[in-house]
Amino acid sequence: MRILRYNELKEKILFGKKRDISPFVNKIIDEVRKYGDEAVRRYTLKFDGVDIKKFRITQKELENAYKSMDCALVNSIRRAKENIEKFCRCQLRQLSNFKVEIAPGVIAEQRIIPINRIGIYVPGGRFPLVSTVLMCGVPARIAKVKEIALCSPPGHNNTIHPVILGTAKLLGIKEIYKIGGIQAIASLAYGTETIRPVDKIFGPGNIYVTTAKKIVFGDVGIDFIAGPTEILIIGDNSAEAEIIAADLLAQAEHDTNAIPVLITDSPKLGLKVKEEIKRQIVHLKTKEIAEKSIKKNGMIILVKNLDEAIDIANKKAPEHLELQVKNPKKFISRILR
Repeated sequence: MRILRYNELKEKILFGKKRDISPFVNKIIDEVRKYGDEAVRRYTLKFDGVDIKKFRITQKELENAYKSMDCALVNSIRRAKENIEKFCRCQLRQLSNFKVEIAPGVIAEQRIIPINRIGIYVPGGRFPLVSTVLMCGVPARIAKVKEIALCSPPGHNNTIHPVILGTAKLLGIKEIYKIGGIQAIASLAYGTETIRPVDKIFGPGNIYVTTAKKIVFGDVGIDFIAGPTEILIIGDNSAEAEIIAADLLAQAEHDTNAIPVLITDSPKLGLKVKEEIKRQIVHLKTKEIAEKSIKKNGMIILVKNLDEAIDIANKKAPEHLELQVKNPKKFISRILR
């Protein structure tokens, strides 16, 4: 893991180099639009190595997946579901219908109307991303979205991971397709013989999925453009190296393109975290992936003070930001992005 000083930072180091794969992605999207299910089957065989006749998960498959789940895991997912529901209900209370007379006879009105039909994309790479099902599905249920279609690659024994299916069942999501990647985004956006198009697509994915969402935006709504997973931790001399190292590795193990970064005004902490990462990574089942992302993108940035750390955080606007400092409340209001 590289240790750099603030004055050694270059923008390309902090933000990385972007690849343009749009022509490749556009070609697949166009073929799905033109040939529908046939193109989806062809690309599923090519990229996932699975020859699928019927894309849709049956009710029996859904039931069997749920029954195969460990009781402790089911209880944990239920608790997470309840916590997300509680937060979403508070969010919903902030939204309301109203009318206001701007000028005599001129009425402006706000109406809150649920989206009719959404698509959720759940990545199916190295881990079953239960969090995606929950964080997209629960808000949709609270908002009273009428129809939810879920797509995920057939990367587990030629089908979708049972934990993803079981979580979908807990949320009452029944329309589920064994389709991943670019072809899934194209199917949700434009429809095929099997899948009806949606109004908006939610969920993360790799660079190909993200580029596909970017291309179809305008023809269909999307949540946002997400990059490779990243974490930026700001730590001072009060922080625990063991915890910081664990949190950096938790993101590093997701993807070889993950970006784990620590910013600290304590060189001593920086060295401790570097050693702790070496110690912890040995025990990870995902050691090979984590090592690559740490070597490729991992950074410990040394700053003179935490003001410089906040400045970097605001420029970077990371996906995940942690404040491992004595008085985090002092800095929270200064985090702008």
